[in-house]
Amino acid sequence: MEVEFVFDKEKDMFNWWEACNSKSWGVDWKEKAPEEVRKKIVGKTLDEVKDFLSDYLEIVYKKDKKLETFQKKLPKSWEENKEKILDILENIMGKFLVPKKLICYYTSFPRGPYDMNDFSWIQIPFFNNPKTGEFSVKKYISGIVHELMHFQFHHYYWEEAKKLGLSETQVGHLKEASTVLMNLYYDGILGQDYGYDIHQRLRKDLIKIWGETGNFENFLVKSVDLIKVKYSSLD
Repeated sequence: MEVEFVFDKEKDMFNWWEACNSKSWGVDWKEKAPEEVRKKIVGKTLDEVKDFLSDYLEIVYKKDKKLETFQKKLPKSWEENKEKILDILENIMGKFLVPKKLICYYTSFPRGPYDMNDFSWIQIPFFNNPKTGEFSVKKYISGIVHELMHFQFHHYYWEEAKKLGLSETQVGHLKEASTVLMNLYYDGILGQDYGYDIHQRLRKDLIKIWGETGNFENFLVKSVDLIKVKYSSLD
């Protein structure tokens, strides 16, 4: 898999604006933005806030070293470690990985959107470690793997989960929570995958199911049954 790392300020601005005007997975994303930003962009069109966001992000880029790390250190680290990282993911999912080429865009907002139509791009921030407050290349790469795992789920398992009886929304919750499996195989290699607060109980149960199954197809069947019985409210 070929990954190109791209900084696109316009795309970063869009993520700030879209996030501050949306909610998902139990998260009201505008709460992740400083109050001064929320006041300016919540409830506004993108055209109305572009000038403000452009000036604001210039200050953000100058104040921290995350963009510099993205441009200089991240591509080198990815190239050095990608073969091992991707082999592990392929073994977890039990399928050849898609796509063959991928653009990874930088964002300074703590939300990682992606292209779920043809899997051509992801957009990832540097998440700070909740314990230390620091950011790292390892943690960033765990974000890449997190999104790649979503791609595999969309491509190979989404429709199967629906055929087994889950709603679109429930399949989405399973897709998100399943990234907990990363922590079983990337310990010491990548940063921890934490998931959303709304999925923490489900993630613990999915670890148990993986221990009983060991392959993603059987894991999917048992996970669907679990959601039907225990997590039907996730709809």
